[in-house]
Amino acid sequence: MLFEGSQSFSLGIAESKLFQASIVVEDHWYGRIWAQPAECQVKKCDSPYTVAVFKFEGEDKEDQYYVSIAEGFNRPIKIQPTTSNHRCKSSLCHANINHHCPPTHQVKNDQGAVVACKSSPELFQKLCPDAIASETDEVMNTLTCRSNTYLVLIG
Repeated sequence: MLFEGSQSFSLGIAESKLFQASIVVEDHWYGRIWAQPAECQVKKCDSPYTVAVFKFEGEDKEDQYYVSIAEGFNRPIKIQPTTSNHRCKSSLCHANINHHCPPTHQVKNDQGAVVACKSSPELFQKLCPDAIASETDEVMNTLTCRSNTYLVLIG
């Protein structure tokens, strides 16, 4: 699981392991969270990632968040606000796009298994309509909420 943003840090966690982390960031923070394929932790990979994107605006403003598959897909992700406010919704891409990825877009590991799918906006929008599959989706699929914490589930 990797993080980048206005306050950068990273955790080298093999994606096949069950993992939970608590991360505290500044009130005003913009950043991305994603799971990196296990083989990319020991060698350089050019593999796309499913990304959880956050923009924290501070105590009096709503946060913005969304799941992005615009650059590609490797794992299902769900962002879930932990507030009791029913207006706050989850952002997610729960489909395993790797199972539907066209051969021309597949990224395979050394054993030949599909571990990621390069960007395919039409397919991505069909399988994950609540995620951002292209720049035109950003306005419609960016969610807002006022929550102190968010749960990011990477499947």
